[in-house]
Amino acid sequence: MSESLVVDHPSPRGKYVDGVFYYSPNSVDDATLILHPNFQGDNPFQPQSPLRSDVRYADLLQPIPFTKPFHWISFIPLKPERRDYSYTPFREVFYLPDIYCHNDPIKPGFRIDPTHPWVQIENDIYNAVSVLRGKFELPCVLPFLPKALGYLAIYEKKAMLLHVLRETREWFYVWLGALSYCAARAFHRQLETEGRFRGYPDWRQVLMDAGFLESWIDDLIRSPVCQYGLTIPRVGGIFKTIVDDEVPSPSWWLNHGIPFWYPWEQCDEDIATTNDSVFFARWRPRIPPYAPLPCPEGTAETTVAPSQGPGPEGESTREPEWIEFFRKREERRPHIEATETLVARQQRESRTKNPPMRKAKVFEWVLGKDGWVRTPLLSRYRADILSEYGSRQRRYDPFFNEWDCCEEFGEPDSDSESDDDYPDYDYPQAAPPLVESNDSAPLIPASPQPSSSSPAAPAPTEFDPPPDVFLGDSASNHANANPTEMEVEDVFSHYYGFCPPVAGTELPDTTVLERSIEWFHRLLGLSEEKTSSDEYFTTSHYKIAQLFIDSSGGLKPPVPCLSDLNDSSLRPVRLTPRFKEIVRLDLRKLQRAPGCLDNMDALYVFNFEHPTVSWKLAVSSPLTALLICRLPVSYTENSLVFHLAQRGIPFRILSPKPRVPRYMTTKVQHSIPIRKFNHRFTREDYNAYLNLRLLLLSMPHMQAALRRGGIVWRLAIGMLGLSDVARAPTQWGEVFRVDESPETSFIEDTLSTMELDLICGAYECISDDGKTRSLKSWWPLARYYEKDECGENPGHCIQPLTYTQWKTSLHGIRGIRNFLHNTSKSSSSLLASHTPVITAS
Repeated sequence: MSESLVVDHPSPRGKYVDGVFYYSPNSVDDATLILHPNFQGDNPFQPQSPLRSDVRYADLLQPIPFTKPFHWISFIPLKPERRDYSYTPFREVFYLPDIYCHNDPIKPGFRIDPTHPWVQIENDIYNAVSVLRGKFELPCVLPFLPKALGYLAIYEKKAMLLHVLRETREWFYVWLGALSYCAARAFHRQLETEGRFRGYPDWRQVLMDAGFLESWIDDLIRSPVCQYGLTIPRVGGIFKTIVDDEVPSPSWWLNHGIPFWYPWEQCDEDIATTNDSVFFARWRPRIPPYAPLPCPEGTAETTVAPSQGPGPEGESTREPEWIEFFRKREERRPHIEATETLVARQQRESRTKNPPMRKAKVFEWVLGKDGWVRTPLLSRYRADILSEYGSRQRRYDPFFNEWDCCEEFGEPDSDSESDDDYPDYDYPQAAPPLVESNDSAPLIPASPQPSSSSPAAPAPTEFDPPPDVFLGDSASNHANANPTEMEVEDVFSHYYGFCPPVAGTELPDTTVLERSIEWFHRLLGLSEEKTSSDEYFTTSHYKIAQLFIDSSGGLKPPVPCLSDLNDSSLRPVRLTPRFKEIVRLDLRKLQRAPGCLDNMDALYVFNFEHPTVSWKLAVSSPLTALLICRLPVSYTENSLVFHLAQRGIPFRILSPKPRVPRYMTTKVQHSIPIRKFNHRFTREDYNAYLNLRLLLLSMPHMQAALRRGGIVWRLAIGMLGLSDVARAPTQWGEVFRVDESPETSFIEDTLSTMELDLICGAYECISDDGKTRSLKSWWPLARYYEKDECGENPGHCIQPLTYTQWKTSLHGIRGIRNFLHNTSKSSSSLLASHTPVITAS
């Protein structure tokens, strides 16, 4: 029996049962420890009647003594929530099947569709439990299958079938507990042999041999079935004594988040205090007075609660988090109205009259351990989820084109139906979805079992169009200008400092070079078809803009008057009001978090003379710093943030470090999905990746993905939107900290390298012997995409690529790389010459 040196007791509780003191180091509630009558025998699942056992899910919701055949019962989930299983293979378990009228002259009645997903889910769970139990020789006495409850039978009365369906749904929870236990034992065996064998895990191989797809296994691992911690409440169990060789060690149950109880008598206390027993000392009760109290008289079960201080003042009337969120979002509307174009305003007013169902993002408010959390939904599920809420339980915001849903927002519609209220006279049919999801198209062929011989088409994307809050914000000032000329002014002027000279200025040779035409088109994002028919490319403005590109890229001699980086230009950026408010933070001596990619050498921080927020806007790119200087002076901090976030430009929000740091009770652990080295990826793999990406982006600190810009922004914007992009640091994950001075510290949420890789769809491909490994991803990894040598993004590929393959495809055109490098270098030199420097620590 091995124990760690330090054992934490996260939730200590004690109680007396028939005069014996029982203690639990991790029970979240005062469980009933008196054995249920149905568990007096050896096997509670043996039929008590001619047909089936009388045990039901409700009978299993209290701890029972640990015995080898029934260890798995302690893993049964308590009150599982449908939202926790939304993107798992078991999603349909939480929805009662539609009931149909069976018009058979011999045996009329009511039934469900015999091909309902419950049938397949039942087979999958049973097969997974069976193969894991057999592979690892687990002594599990399993319960009867859900089909034994008769959910596929025909019933004379609809109410009878409805009762059976509810019992069956709950019995699925029991089998999820059995699968959770078998998976935990399989993971434990893998850890035990990890030092000797590093190949493809045998527990995954045995599931694949049973016919399960790799993507199904991934979804299983990320589901609550395989999440072991106190955040997933489970039944738990009871030790007969604290030392029991027939039961895994207390640390094993503690590490898996399974609440357990054990008796603590005077002899145990004597060993813990008088003998040199490290084991007993670690498991000694930690509620005052640290020893069994005199047995109270009266009831057979009495609780001894741990000493607790008074709760926070007003805790019982805590304001739900959505109230503050809606309040802040309302405050951001003036920033949008002040900067939106006429077209954007017309679109917003149109959305106000007719809220879209297809192109709007949908968020659910879910009650978690730390309060209400706003979680995004995949586009293919949005219509179904919206239809589950009443008109008073969903709110639409036309400014950000987002729906927010929560049952606590209001009462359900009077004509809405729920699982618990089927009218006896109604025969409901399956309701069609409100809209068709973009990502439901089978762009990758579904295959029952991936094979190297089956080709795969390009993976489907899970993108919504970026919000149009600030698109074309300069259009109103160029009502009569050519659209391409307006785009050139917006892109080349704002981003790269292009400044057309006054009319009559003598310029060097403006001959357009054939090899640099492509540079111009790629930097602007134009197609060759549009070029051939666009009158703009015959104007002098185009020739001057092309000269700017050629001279900055090194094809022609420099022309200083065409760049606002030079004081000889028409409007030097150095003379803009915001330029003098920039402070450069030197980060070369900063202590970096080892698991993060925050490796920039400097941050350009804007110390605005008249700030409107408590945080400071900072950027790592000199190009972005000067872009901010070029934007209209009327833009506030929030306006600037939305402008950058809408375009995927990286920035940071540096907030003053709070005096009381947020305490994380459980640090989230991530792992890269694994595949066999020669695995051929299919549509199911990509869908599993989408599920994983959504789970990641649902975490509170994932606004950092939007603020990071680049490829990570592109993968997050379609799910998260922009309504909360200026959110203060949550300190929920990794934290970037910078000290401007000994008295002034700032923090910002950041992402770990693991999180960045997972968002980009990374896999570790392993050979059977573990000697050959490769890191592949659906999208280019941020660790390379954010390097200066990255020229352009070709998008995702038919199959995930290795790091080297992505590097080759991202290299882009040398001329564009030279242009960006030279412009960035000149911008950095300008800032270094005219801005103060502070060394951060």
